[in-house]
Amino acid sequence: MKIKYLLTHIAVNQIINLCKSAKSIQQVFILSKRDIEQCYPNQQCGAYGNWRKTQEEVDAMNGHKKKQLAKYIGENITQQQFETDLLIVFNALQKCWKLAF
Repeated sequence: MKIKYLLTHIAVNQIINLCKSAKSIQQVFILSKRDIEQCYPNQQCGAYGNWRKTQEEVDAMNGHKKKQLAKYIGENITQQQFETDLLIVFNALQKCWKLAF
């Protein structure tokens, strides 16, 4: 998985370098962790344990499990949790809405 992360990181840096204007006008948002599952709120539940996953837990998940977790969190996350714990996603969505009009 480290190779995947390295390639992803390199690709992101290449895109940012090619599109410097997008970064300068704050249209590029980068998660603080490798996977969004590591950024979820730190909350326990009976179905999925802690919503926030470690790198090892994420690496052990397949796409279906990731989608199930994302759907569950999307249906159960509070606005406060979303705006606080997933701030980068919230900011990206706000920027999309601002630029859509």
